[in-house]
Amino acid sequence: MPTNSKNSKAKFTRGEKCLFIHLIVTFSLIMLMIIIYFVHLCLVNHTKTDVLKIYRRSYDRSLSGLSLSDYQSVGVMFLNITPPVIVCNTLLLGKRWSLAPAQCTSMREDPDMSDHLLQWKLKYKLDGKQTNTNVKRTLTHSHFSRDDYQNNIGLFEHADPIERNEYYVVPRSFFVNDETLQKYIQQMSIIDWDIHISEKGDTSDSITNQVRPVLSDKCEMYANTIVEKIRNYEFCVTFKETGFMADHGAMFVMNAKIIGFFSWGDTRARGMPLIILNILRFREWFESIIY
Repeated sequence: MPTNSKNSKAKFTRGEKCLFIHLIVTFSLIMLMIIIYFVHLCLVNHTKTDVLKIYRRSYDRSLSGLSLSDYQSVGVMFLNITPPVIVCNTLLLGKRWSLAPAQCTSMREDPDMSDHLLQWKLKYKLDGKQTNTNVKRTLTHSHFSRDDYQNNIGLFEHADPIERNEYYVVPRSFFVNDETLQKYIQQMSIIDWDIHISEKGDTSDSITNQVRPVLSDKCEMYANTIVEKIRNYEFCVTFKETGFMADHGAMFVMNAKIIGFFSWGDTRARGMPLIILNILRFREWFESIIY
């Protein structure tokens, strides 16, 4: 029997047609992406070595070259009233950001402080010159607790940039324990501020006082009277001599590096030592915001 020529012609099934269409669409999209890539290379300046490199989003790595802390990076937040009132000490992390205790940053957002909102001033003394700025906004750690000062850390965003060639960078590998505290017992101090503004001008400046460590067992004993348990990012120091005092946020220096600030405790370190918050433990949090 002769074969029907019409029925002998090959036909594509529905599945084969769908697969063919998918291949055409995929190939077209790949070609479109290649065209967009080369258009991007033509429109945006790249070095020859950049063309095939893949980058991960990160903070400015050029800042990590700084090893020693610059004490000029210690500043003060105060209320510009008569007489001026110190709220806390701060640490300059970038042209737009300063680090401070959360009890300080959260205070500015307190409804009871609304009448003084425009009187908050941030002061640094850079190269012998007073530098002031207002506050644009505050960021307080989301797990901060007013009851026991847990996660007592926050940020001030400057209304005006504070320009410097170099900013403070948190040490990358500096661990604090009893052994470390004993090792650098002769190289510890607290940097605080003395605000003095008069008709003769602004002579405000930072002051440095020597401190010594309180070992963890005694620190725990003192802290247990106020909090259930001291956190692993806190430790205690006290003044080497009586008669001194520190404002909250006063920066703790050990081995020529700023590694923490006065978080809570007796401002004169008499009945209760100064509880220092180790800012190294919060580096990832604030660097993710700043950089």
